[in-house]
Amino acid sequence: IPDITTELNEYETKCNEVIMNGTDEEIKDLINEIYMMRKLGLAEDGEASVGNLVFKELRNKDMLSKLKDRYYEIRSNELNNGGE
Repeated sequence: IPDITTELNEYETKCNEVIMNGTDEEIKDLINEIYMMRKLGLAEDGEASVGNLVFKELRNKDMLSKLKDRYYEIRSNELNNGGE
């Protein structure tokens, strides 16, 4: 099993920054990046790939849920304020 500490820390930092200060587009892009990292990791190196393991850790730490919740919160606020 590869050491994913560095990659995991980088993605956790990115997630926290985007949750605090990101736009809905930045959040969506990061979510897509994380899912793509997993997909590529699985295709290239299987279950034990760095991309898949980082994805699983982020999911286990609820980072993906927090990103999605923040995305929906921002989108909801934008829709409720209807261009004001």
